[in-house]
Amino acid sequence: MTKCQRKVCCAIYGNCICNYLCIKLFYRTYPIRNTLRSQLNWSQYRRLIQIEDPDKREYYELESVNNAWTARETERQINSMLYERLLMSNDKL
Repeated sequence: MTKCQRKVCCAIYGNCICNYLCIKLFYRTYPIRNTLRSQLNWSQYRRLIQIEDPDKREYYELESVNNAWTARETERQINSMLYERLLMSNDKL
């Protein structure tokens, strides 16, 4: 669910339905409980489940844990396209 879709959903149905849809997407994205990382919080997972590419999502999960990023820092790194910039720099090598 994109940020825009979430805003529309919350405006129309309220936060209860919006949270339900996020939880549903969470369980579709992480169907096996053992794949969850206890170091990440719900705010970080809410942002991570919006990433469709599994490799990209895993990269941000690992970086968030290894660097002890807050939810705000995780969001900032995703928005700055850190993963894509790293891939581009590796291609140049």
